[in-house]
Amino acid sequence: MEQRYDATEEPQVYYKAVQDAKVTLESLNQTIDEDTLIRHGLNQFKEHLDLRFDIKTWKKKDRADKTWKKFKYHFTKAINDNRNDMGTLKAIGIANAVKVQVDQNKENQQILAQATDEANNKIDQLEKQQAQLYAALMAKQPQQPSPLQDTTAATIKALTDKINRLEASAGNRTGGSRGSANTYQRNGKDGIRTTRRWDNDNYCWTCGYDIKHTGITCKYIRDTANHKPEATATNTMGGSTRNLHLRA
Repeated sequence: MEQRYDATEEPQVYYKAVQDAKVTLESLNQTIDEDTLIRHGLNQFKEHLDLRFDIKTWKKKDRADKTWKKFKYHFTKAINDNRNDMGTLKAIGIANAVKVQVDQNKENQQILAQATDEANNKIDQLEKQQAQLYAALMAKQPQQPSPLQDTTAATIKALTDKINRLEASAGNRTGGSRGSANTYQRNGKDGIRTTRRWDNDNYCWTCGYDIKHTGITCKYIRDTANHKPEATATNTMGGSTRNLHLRA
């Protein structure tokens, strides 16, 4: 039974939908007793804050009084009483507004976290590509500056600025509490991190220093053949030196 109670409609609409479903199921040789109807109704009404007290009073009734007819009477009266009580209507409105805001904040945090992770991953890829291109070009033309290097560096800076804006936005929504997951100190204008983010000595062969994870738990491995999960801050095994300058 998938019928739902809509608080904007009269409860009799919900009761009829449930009873019609019962008739349909019984025509298919499926027995639906009154206890099933009542359980379905309680599951629907418990989603509405203004009926919580009435659910408790119903559950305290004697077994003999818990019939489908009395169930309908009990909650029809409760719903009508609440609709005539301005205090209850105001409380419901406030509760619904708070729930909408909480849901929206959760969605915003998820979008921000995903965007930040994707931007960080893109920066790591570009830094590695820049190093490879620069080394190759310098080997062929050591006296010539690399236009590709300038282009890649500009892309990295643009992504870094984007991360800074995302983190600043997250700080405004969360009250700017220092140490939360999305309120890191901004990188410098040159894209270089100037302040430690993590109070640990973790190291990752792919990502470098000042990170939350380690080489074993890294989710950003691009060179699986060479990545060394056992590398540490004191034995990098030839891995990334990113943020080495921040290590105490």
